[in-house]
Formats: sequence, C-alpha cells, structure tokens
Amino acid sequence: FDGSFSPQSDAAERRMRLRLARSPRVGPVTFQQALQHFGSARRAAADLPVVPDSEIAREEARLAEAGGQFVVLGDPAYPPALAALPDAPPVLSAIGDLGVLARPTVAVVCARDASLAGSRLAGDLSSALGAAGFVIASGLARGIDTAAHRAAVGTGTVAVLAGGIDQVYPLQNAPLHAEIAERG
Repeated sequence: FDGSFSPQSDAAERRMRLRLARSPRVGPVTFQQALQHFGSARRAAADLPVVPDSEIAREEARLAEAGGQFVVLGDPAYPPALAALPDAPPVLSAIGDLGVLARPTVAVVCARDASLAGSRLAGDLSSALGAAGFVIASGLARGIDTAAHRAAVGTGTVAVLAGGIDQVYPLQNAPLHAEIAERG
C-alpha cells in the first residue's frame, strides 16, 4: 500500500487523513497501519475515533497565518523519499516553495558547537551539493546546520524544525529562518 490518492479529486480523503493523523494514539506507524487495514482514512474514521474537523480548521488557520500549509502523505508535494519510509510523518507543516520537497535531498547535520574548519567544510560541501542540484536538509540549529543552510539557501534548503514552524530556535537564526521560508 503506497498511501497515494488524488488530492485534487478526493478532498474528503485528504481532510480525513489530517483528522486521523491528529487523533490521539495515532502516530506515523499506526497511521500507515490504519490506511493499510481499512484502505482509506475515510473508512478508518468510521471505526476509529478521530479529532473533530473544527480542530483541523483551527490548526490550518494558525498555519495559514504563519504563511504555511499542510502537506499530507499522498499529496503530490510530499517528499517521495520521505513517503517511502514505513514511519513517514502523515502530515508536514510547510512554509515556502513546496517544489523544493520533490528534489533529491541530502541531510547535512552535525555538531552545534562546530569548529570554524567544520563549519567551513559543511558550507563548502552544501554549496557544492546545491550547485549539483541537491537540496540540503538540516535542523536550523547552531553550528553545522546553520553553515549548511546559509550555503544552500540560494540553491535549495529545507529546515526541519522539531518545535514547529513558528518556533525558531535558536533565536539567532531567526533571519535565516525567514530567508528559508521565503526562498526554501
């Protein structure tokens, strides 16, 4: 079961995937298992408790205020390599150019307290990979993450934020966060 559907023709399935993914005790693996067992989120919701649509609408409104949108597993914009994982996140919150998510991606992560030489190497590597057509993914943390993002913001970078798109950490990376949201 590949989890795909046509969001253009099946808005109800997409919406139900959002509701199922946000339901209590439904993580990435349980989400995938429910889709496999029931064949669709709509059929799963008939047997499982899912959050009310009003909760999704509130979250969607807050996300839109921040300039973002949901990317649901099965959406065309969902990163193909991430979708192939058995525990792929059912829903991503994204700001920026969603086309970047479809390109080949290399993660560059390492020490937060990186040496100058390490930061330079991460920047050089990220710049070269970006010039070769790769998107750089990192966590927007201090050190190597920052160097990688800065070097790749012009060619494509994705900041993967554990705390959510509206929680910039460290605060010193707020300008970089804004630049990635605009160009990444």
